[in-house]
Amino acid sequence: MNMQVGQVIDGNKWELTQLISGQAKAPERSLRAIFEGIVECLEDNSKTINNSLKEKVWNSVSTERLTLLKEAFLKVFCERIFGKMDNNMIKEMLEEHKQNGCIMNNFYSQQIKVACYFEKEFVLNAVAFEADSMADEFATEVIEAFKNEGIVVFKK
Repeated sequence: MNMQVGQVIDGNKWELTQLISGQAKAPERSLRAIFEGIVECLEDNSKTINNSLKEKVWNSVSTERLTLLKEAFLKVFCERIFGKMDNNMIKEMLEEHKQNGCIMNNFYSQQIKVACYFEKEFVLNAVAFEADSMADEFATEVIEAFKNEGIVVFKK
């Protein structure tokens, strides 16, 4: 990511980013893939883990990490999609979205679509990279959560 720690994001760009991409699935998919890989390894060394227990553990360990990943996603999305757009254009798009629930101006809508088309891979890769960077700590949390639920993690 090109965002630097402590870098200030224009308020209108940030708000528009949250409105447009706030329901994005990339952060959850990235973290869920890591979780499923950990569970698969545990099941190789243990017994099959039922789905309700998997969900219980997922819910207990994923919230904090998902919050971090969603914030990282929003920062990258904001930078890559709106970073080079004029602040007046951003302000107009934001006002239109607030009034109509979407951006109806065809020119603005096309600008966003084109930016998304060209930046999608970069944004998704940035989220996947961020998720991978937390995989080791996340694996430890997942294993501990399964141990706390009585799952024998490694056979002796």
